[in-house]
Amino acid sequence: MKKKSVIIFILLLAIFIFNGCNSALEKNDVSEIDVVNKLFKLKDAYIGDASKVRAIIDLANNTEYKVENIELKTDTKPFRLTVNFAVDDRANYRYIDNNGLNRMSGFIFALVKNADEISYYFYDDFADRGNPENAFSGSYYTKENLCERISSDKITTDYIEKSTDTIQIFEEYYKTIMATKVAEPDRGFLNKVYEFIGDDCEIVVNSSIGAEIELDNYNESDFAIISEQLPNDIGKYQGVGIKAHFMLYDIRNFKTGEIKQCVFLYYVHSNEGIVMIESDFVDRERYNKILRLIMNAQSE
Repeated sequence: MKKKSVIIFILLLAIFIFNGCNSALEKNDVSEIDVVNKLFKLKDAYIGDASKVRAIIDLANNTEYKVENIELKTDTKPFRLTVNFAVDDRANYRYIDNNGLNRMSGFIFALVKNADEISYYFYDDFADRGNPENAFSGSYYTKENLCERISSDKITTDYIEKSTDTIQIFEEYYKTIMATKVAEPDRGFLNKVYEFIGDDCEIVVNSSIGAEIELDNYNESDFAIISEQLPNDIGKYQGVGIKAHFMLYDIRNFKTGEIKQCVFLYYVHSNEGIVMIESDFVDRERYNKILRLIMNAQSE
């Protein structure tokens, strides 16, 4: 009898778990359908309708970013929507969720019919809010570049325009947009850079200068110049067929505003990944000497 009771108990438990899983699935399905229905009711919105546009953004925002406010440019074309995000600390947001912004843009362009452009800006407590030049990150979208970013044969400007013709078409569009995923670039080297410069610093946009060099191609005197500028023992990397990468950056301490120059020399090992030969802050004299080495390498 005890054995039978145990079997019955296990069966009842299995049924309970199965039903619980089904209930969870049904709740998720209902939640998704609810979002689709709410978004569809907001179709044919226009850029000047601030409350409707904000409602769309709140429903379409599937990122972890908190929307602080929105701005609407409605006086002349191109009509633009600006979404400002507030985050706690930019060091936690080195890499922006491009897939999340792509999906959000897909829904906004489908529902706000006269939206020509969307700009996203990210601010923390060390950024002058409302001034895009001081935002620590930003992204710009049009319907055309959204389609290019997603790189899907199905996501076209025509598909976006017709996505709200019926609730059935919009439901399919919603699922298609949510399923899109673009490959993120390999950030192994940048991780090493951020690890070296620390959480209070960031790379100044458009400050990078670099070149690929083959250490074995340098004669003794030229290699001596490189060794003089890079204190680490790089002699051990000569004669082994390494293609290394020289990079110079301007590095800003966003808490103090101080800007320094930084040099990196690294190569990619087939098993170990990024191997950093040199990481160092440099004064202006060393910067200029290394810059000449890079410029010479670029011209070869």
